Amino acid sequence: MVSYVDPITNTAVFSQVDLRRHLVDFMKLEFPERLLPTFLHESTHHACFHSPVGATLALLRMRAYRRSELLIRTNHPDADEWDILVDVLRQEGTMEVLRPLSEGLACFTELDSIPGESNVLTTPMTSAFFIFGGRDHELKSADVLKKHGPGFFLFSLLYRARTDEEVFRRREAILRAKFRSSSGGHLAGYMTLKALWAKAKRTSDLAWDSELFSMFVRSYFYDDYGMVAKILDPTKKEHNAANAIAQYFLERMSQLFSLDWEAALQKYLEDDGDTRYRRHDFGSVAYPSPGGINSDEALRRLGMTRLDGLLAELVNPRRSDEDDHSMRRRDLSRMQKRELLCLGSLDLHVVVNAHGRVLIYPLEGTGPQEYPIYAVQALEGIDAGDGPGSVEIYLIPSEHSRASAIVCGGQVVHVHFEGPISEARQKHFTELFGSRSEDLRILGEQEKTLNSAIAKSVINFVRAQALKTIPEGVDQLYSVTATFNFPAEKREPASRKLMEGGLLTLCDEDEDFIHALAFAGSAGSVATRKAELEVIASENGIDLVEMLGRAGSIEQRTGLSTLKVIGDLMVTEL
Repeated sequence: MVSYVDPITNTAVFSQVDLRRHLVDFMKLEFPERLLPTFLHESTHHACFHSPVGATLALLRMRAYRRSELLIRTNHPDADEWDILVDVLRQEGTMEVLRPLSEGLACFTELDSIPGESNVLTTPMTSAFFIFGGRDHELKSADVLKKHGPGFFLFSLLYRARTDEEVFRRREAILRAKFRSSSGGHLAGYMTLKALWAKAKRTSDLAWDSELFSMFVRSYFYDDYGMVAKILDPTKKEHNAANAIAQYFLERMSQLFSLDWEAALQKYLEDDGDTRYRRHDFGSVAYPSPGGINSDEALRRLGMTRLDGLLAELVNPRRSDEDDHSMRRRDLSRMQKRELLCLGSLDLHVVVNAHGRVLIYPLEGTGPQEYPIYAVQALEGIDAGDGPGSVEIYLIPSEHSRASAIVCGGQVVHVHFEGPISEARQKHFTELFGSRSEDLRILGEQEKTLNSAIAKSVINFVRAQALKTIPEGVDQLYSVTATFNFPAEKREPASRKLMEGGLLTLCDEDEDFIHALAFAGSAGSVATRKAELEVIASENGIDLVEMLGRAGSIEQRTGLSTLKVIGDLMVTEL
């Protein structure tokens, strides 16, 4: 099973997390370092989806679920399959356009980003500071933090990861991936992000701070209420809506490649690049500095209004039947839970004894377990009893906090918070904790219902056509952005080669070069001195001098820039 984050519920699944083996460590919120690359990747997706654009797409899909359930299960007279189609095409079309960007940001955080001089940290990097570091606790001491901040600890953590063969192999897999979005979009998005970063670094000293750059780009797209306005534009229907969204995205991307990066990043810092949150009675969504980032003010305000209207449907329904109310209450809870990052869950047998202790037992085995595998104090007011339950481990990034919860029969019987989170917010989140496996099960059932409703209608043909044509347009779009820094005369042939066979085709099928490039990029993210990299490369059987020669030859023929030597530094541009 692969790790992923569901964009609708923002529920994370980390395939490497095995709570059966390491339950006590995870309850103490001490995570093994081997999980760091996956955590950085998937928590970047979580941060992208916890945004105005992410909330909009989730709400559209949820409304499509509600409408399909009313259409199939109750044959509701107000349920219209064409309304379902509108929501689905807007949501799926936007997801197709943004998928490579989201993967590019996640790969960049996993493989390239390190704390810089600005002291800005992305949400994933901040979270990594909280949950990793069993080998480096002394680097989290008050004295070290006062003198160096969290970056000193994080760099030590990242250095070990980026010079490890596993991360090196993960990078190589991305560089060997197919370019087309149907294959995931990792390479297309990653090449686009690296092209953007190379462009930014040529014009701005601030852009060399990878965390600042990454945070800016994420906010530029996902906190953009202008994009929300385009997604929810009622004057655009079906394919026209998807085309308008793609065109707006292309305009925003083109603006980035011609941006005054030094001025933009300086303003971003002055406006305090930390994420803020608009609070509603029905949840919260992230948004950037008050003026947005290089966006039209009227369009920004229109997007805010349209998103507020979409959110309000959950608490001010037009219909009065109980089925509809029940679905909206469920979706309201989902929107509130999207703020949480569930790191892992484990189904267990839970016992609350007469002394107010919570005892948890594994479900596996041939007979009853004599001893519990964990025991804690129950919450006040919890009655004695036993039954199936689960342990849930959460991060609450907006609060810089974390929590573990034990659930039995749908009720939280124990919860433990760490971090600067208020009692009111603790109470709010305690009411939201529950079974991740059950949430994913319900989501799967709703997907089946939605697809069934579409399959039985003429709208199935329209959706099928969109699912064929939209990815083709997305591939063309990213083939342009990925080669934006190439010499003008070499962009079109480079784009063709990328579409045909990925980066390997562009590098003359030189597998040894891709292998060495993956190493140089991984180690080079934390060790930029050429002499130091030559030593590390030699230890891994790679001749860095020879590799530089190949890089120059490939760039001369194709326009692909991979490695540069600037003074005594080596810069990996891919």
